[in-house]
Amino acid sequence: MKRNSICVIAFSLCIMFCLSKVYAQDKISWLQDFTSEIPAGSSTYQYNYFTLEKDCKIRIEEKKTNKKGVESTISSEFYLSDISPSSLSFKSSGNLLAISMETVESQKFISLYEGDELEGYTNELSVYTDEVDKARAIIESFLSHIETCKDNEKTWTSNEEAFNWLNQNIGESTKSGSVYKQKFTKGSKSFLVSFESETTDSKGNQQTSQSVFDLSDIDPANIKLEVSGITLKINVPVRDKQNYVQVKSGDGEIHYTKDLDIYIDDVEDARNKISALKYLISNTEVQRTNFTEYDQAMLFVKENLKEVPVGSNTLLQSLSFENSPSGLVSYKVNKTDSKGISNEELAEFYLCDIANVNLKISSGNAYITIETVDNLKYIRQSVNGELISYSNNLEIYTSEIDEARDLIHALTFAQKTCDIGLLKFDDMEFTKEWLSSNLEEILSGSETIRQQLAVASTEGTKIELKLIKSSEGITPVDETFEIYPEDLSMEDIGIEISGNKLSVPISTGKLKYIKSYLDGEINAYNKSVEVLFSDVKKAKNFIAAIGFIHQNSESEDHSFADEKTAFDYLENSIGKVEISGTIYDQKIERDDENKCKLTYSCSQTDSKGTTTQISCEFHISDIDADHSSIEISGKELKVDLITREKEKLIKPFKEGEAGSFTYNFDIYTDDILTARKIIAAFDVLADQCK
Repeated sequence: MKRNSICVIAFSLCIMFCLSKVYAQDKISWLQDFTSEIPAGSSTYQYNYFTLEKDCKIRIEEKKTNKKGVESTISSEFYLSDISPSSLSFKSSGNLLAISMETVESQKFISLYEGDELEGYTNELSVYTDEVDKARAIIESFLSHIETCKDNEKTWTSNEEAFNWLNQNIGESTKSGSVYKQKFTKGSKSFLVSFESETTDSKGNQQTSQSVFDLSDIDPANIKLEVSGITLKINVPVRDKQNYVQVKSGDGEIHYTKDLDIYIDDVEDARNKISALKYLISNTEVQRTNFTEYDQAMLFVKENLKEVPVGSNTLLQSLSFENSPSGLVSYKVNKTDSKGISNEELAEFYLCDIANVNLKISSGNAYITIETVDNLKYIRQSVNGELISYSNNLEIYTSEIDEARDLIHALTFAQKTCDIGLLKFDDMEFTKEWLSSNLEEILSGSETIRQQLAVASTEGTKIELKLIKSSEGITPVDETFEIYPEDLSMEDIGIEISGNKLSVPISTGKLKYIKSYLDGEINAYNKSVEVLFSDVKKAKNFIAAIGFIHQNSESEDHSFADEKTAFDYLENSIGKVEISGTIYDQKIERDDENKCKLTYSCSQTDSKGTTTQISCEFHISDIDADHSSIEISGKELKVDLITREKEKLIKPFKEGEAGSFTYNFDIYTDDILTARKIIAAFDVLADQCK
């Protein structure tokens, strides 16, 4: 074994180590059969085994004599109960057998000496013999006495006993050259600990700190004795390497770490402290306030928010909540920076939109993160009264980890008792009334948008949405949209959030079936229009109401009772329509002798007054209603009627002159439902004329 550089240690420390070896020691009777010389090539080994102070603490002396007769002695001291029985084994090493052993959990509980001088600490050692029977006998002897010694280990019968022992025995340590004055005391709760340390180094420099931690955070399996030269310390780590130890330095600065160190002066002291810590941690139960009602939990949060320094800012936090598990929660922060400038920040949310409430640690703060379901941006955030954005998370700050956990406990309980609070839409009149009275006036930038929605009681239950947009000094703009519920694509209707805008699109999917007007004039058809909201729950209720209207629309049945009703509808619905300045004056007529033969005629007058006469003749039975369609382009809406198999059976005329036969012709209209029913009427007539 190589000698460590012990010469750097003060002479007084050497004297201390040497004096420490002057104690009673007796040879171990159960190992005396294994003390004879063991030849090893040109050298010999001889082992002596002693008990130290107690039967379970032993010293193994290994004397090695080389071929010149020079002797060297190395020794190891340890408690038998610290040896792991499963580690005892032997294997050949040249003409010797090496018997190896390790400590439980690889703790460095074995002291190593060269002569009488402490060399360091280790978690393993080996002794040699030259016969297999002896190797097995040594192992058996160790195993039997290890079990006996485990019964004599220091034990605790209660947390109070273990805590008091630690309180009395964690104190001053001087072995490393620095002086550590340490105190292990109870915190404000039974599971909290305060560990104070005053360190004075060899130059007289002092540092003080106070570490506060939750016993249940400590990982008992990984509490280890750490050795650096002759310095001994017990490392007490947090589970999963989380920074859950709050450290306050002498100047008041706070930071968080993932462990703490307790300095000690001897191995026996370490083993007992580790044992006491493990017992204490394993038997610690964390108790928090037992909540039974939503209001009780939320009131706890409200009353326990505090003013907290965060970096160069000071946060004055407050909470308000509606007296219902489905109500709105408002978290307000008055943030003041180092220059005294303050801003008021407000976050508003519903607890049913919250998925996770977690503890987080920054360099100097413990805080709570509140995260929404599926990361949806359902938290409304304002600064100084102005809506800034919607977010999927917010942070609540505390001055201590345990305070944060109390708040998390309360918020988690409240979240589990939340009620989504959506209205039940199962009555058409109630739904119409709700839709007409619950759209909001929204401020978007410098523009105010007043929204009005009405659902007609006539056939089709047509939805009319009016948006009146106004800005200071600018003439208001009136946009109106007409939508039939049966055209809605409900899978495309949901809450959408972008920046500070929360909206629900009324969508007809890929079809531009939404008719629009701009200041009373017909505008291009659209496939969606946004309804704006400032409240997530109101937006959810809006979606539910629109869904009910969609499912219960009166416009789903477009059938006609008979051929006469169908033709009467065509006669009354195919008429004069103006689209983009062009007037289409249309009519449909039957042949007097053959009711299945029809003539469609249209007088088209453009914006310059030029009129064009077109018409076409066809047999109704040739029309394929299933493949006929509604065509939309810009402001233009028309029904494109197609023959079966696209056979060219339609005879067109322009200004009275016949053209080439074709397979389709168009009928113009200005209403989606009318277009749909025109196709349905042709379907009935075609079926009658087959």
